[in-house]
Amino acid sequence: MRCFIVDTSVLVAALLTRRAASPTVRWLEVLLGGTQPVLVSTALLAEYRAVLSRKPPALDESDLEALLEAVISHARIVDPPPAATPPPDPGDAHIWALLAAEPTACLITGDQALLNACRDGRALSPKDALDRWLTSS
Repeated sequence: MRCFIVDTSVLVAALLTRRAASPTVRWLEVLLGGTQPVLVSTALLAEYRAVLSRKPPALDESDLEALLEAVISHARIVDPPPAATPPPDPGDAHIWALLAAEPTACLITGDQALLNACRDGRALSPKDALDRWLTSS
């Protein structure tokens, strides 16, 4: 069964947009609502916490905790070993390892380096992933 890894860049974009129908907002709803299988690691959760607590969007502590609790309650948490191949950016090693560890995973990201490096269709922009995987749900 297909599962999804939602990159931190997608969460930031969703929280900053004023467009409720934005593909990034839809992926935030997936992440928080448990409507699709989502995969995270403790490293990705730590990145969510670090990025979302500073400006922008600088969530306050209670909102950040509520968001993370919702993610944790619906996601499968995996702590994979490092990937056999290096990521395009060393700062993305945790995402790359998570993607490598789960053959059914699709990474939802706005990071062009990750999109370019993952030519097998397992990394898609929020809009492309929405069109491909969620148009019928």
